[in-house]
Amino acid sequence: MVAVANLRGVREIGALFAAPVWLFAGAVVMVLIVGGVRCGLGVGGCPTADDAAAGSGLAAASPGGLSVLVGLRALVAGGVALTGLQRVTSGVSAFRYPQAAGATATLAVAGGLTAAGLIGMGALAQATQAQAGAAAQHPVSAQVTSALLGEGVGLAVVQLATAAVLVLAANTALADFPRLASVLAADGWLPRRMAARGDRMGFSAGLLTVTAAAAVLLIAAGASVTALVPLYVVAVFVVLTCSQAGMVSYWWQRGPRARERRRAWLAASGAVVTAAVATLAVVTGAGQGTWVVVVALAALIAAMAGVRRHDRDVATRLTTNPRSVAALGVPLAGADLAERWARLSGGLPLTTVAEAAERHATDKLVAAVAARRQPGRATTVVLPEELARSWADQLRRHRLDLALKAQLRRLERVAVADLTSPSGGPGPYTVEEPAEHHVLVLVSGVHAGARVALSYAKLLGPTSLRALSVGIDPNASARLLADWQERGLSVPLEVVASPFRSLAEGVRRSVRRCAPDGRHTVVTCVLPELIGLPAWAQPLHGRSAETVRSALLFERGVVTIALPYRLPGPPRPTNRLQPPARGAQDASIQDPGPAGSGG
Repeated sequence: MVAVANLRGVREIGALFAAPVWLFAGAVVMVLIVGGVRCGLGVGGCPTADDAAAGSGLAAASPGGLSVLVGLRALVAGGVALTGLQRVTSGVSAFRYPQAAGATATLAVAGGLTAAGLIGMGALAQATQAQAGAAAQHPVSAQVTSALLGEGVGLAVVQLATAAVLVLAANTALADFPRLASVLAADGWLPRRMAARGDRMGFSAGLLTVTAAAAVLLIAAGASVTALVPLYVVAVFVVLTCSQAGMVSYWWQRGPRARERRRAWLAASGAVVTAAVATLAVVTGAGQGTWVVVVALAALIAAMAGVRRHDRDVATRLTTNPRSVAALGVPLAGADLAERWARLSGGLPLTTVAEAAERHATDKLVAAVAARRQPGRATTVVLPEELARSWADQLRRHRLDLALKAQLRRLERVAVADLTSPSGGPGPYTVEEPAEHHVLVLVSGVHAGARVALSYAKLLGPTSLRALSVGIDPNASARLLADWQERGLSVPLEVVASPFRSLAEGVRRSVRRCAPDGRHTVVTCVLPELIGLPAWAQPLHGRSAETVRSALLFERGVVTIALPYRLPGPPRPTNRLQPPARGAQDASIQDPGPAGSGG
């Protein structure tokens, strides 16, 4: 439910989110007051959890001797209760001026209330002989509340407030992890699709990932709080240790002044404390499976490092480069394809490859296209098809076209152009050359795929040609503009703002500004598409070409061309002591010319 709410979009309203917190705080204070009166002052007698819970199935607490192990576990468990206080330090910017004073006061009050609640609840648990551990059927707070307030409205209010606070805690993880994942994805540590926002302006991929991971963990642990808490303890203190270690590096690099050095040593002391607690949690909870967290974190770090290496390798290898026309036909049964083609083509011969009713018609077409490819040149395959009313109609009536496109897009140096038109009758038809032909090349960076697409687009003889980028990430758009100007590319670059971070909507609005009608004005979108990746690397890359192609499929007068390109080979090792010749470096960043492409 929390994940669905975040997918739909949740705006954190302070008053609304504060209500469960105040309700929980009030409920705890009520329990402490009643417990102080009954157990501290002796008014009405101090009940025990054994007597009060006899009818509800709560087991009595069995006495046991304290040991070093129990004391260490208590220290670790107590430290977990204080982990939420770091939210105050990370949200200083949300306070009113002066922010530092407000955050300091809030931290002091929160720390005091937390300490008072822990000490008070611990004393009441001991007085009422509440049982803790795996043998207990209910949490200690429920046992204490049941003993003091009975099985009535008071117990229901405390339980409801506790559940509301836990829901808020779950919402914090589901809201913050996608943002963190988007930052890591933008830096290349996670798949790029985690940096993309959904229709509701949220990072849907990260949200679904953390939701699935939480579901798997709950199923594996049998939804047992006793089994999950030790895992949480280790994870949270390892994260806090990494955070403090990062602050040590940050302040140490700021300069040699006494202020920065003092803050670095303060962060270092925090890192030592949290590391000690994490170590204690692993040692004392080894029998409860805490080692699984350490193994999982190591595997996650290794996987992220692998994604980072792949991202850098792709970036390095992508960084810096119509001869003839043939018509291939697959006539339908009883169709006068040859006669009609002769009237329309202006003398271009038609080669009949296979009959549409043949079992392997698509295989023969693909083989014919592959045989006509020429080394070092691009081959464009234009697939004219009627505009279907819906995707269901498209699948029912054009299965041959869909299968053919799927196979052609696997061929290297073959660009597949989707050319749709409204359904027509038997004819006669006339051929009209459009007066305006606008070409848009979708780019995300100045790399090999963009250069190939620009070179290819120039061969189409357009009325106008421009590169198009949708400004989903302002920082990435600024870097793209700077790289474009630095390389001195002659093709103008247009960065389209997308208020809702939608790639398809941004491209669709740019296309519609050209007012294509399919007769006098035609718009061609060239979509560079990376192919030839290993199976394990394909999920790490977005499917932007597929997204744009689907969005423009039913647009009148719009042609989409998927231009595949392979990842260039790894760069050859060079002598670092000898820089490359300047002429060779300049030649690699020149404006792409028409050489090396064909249509």
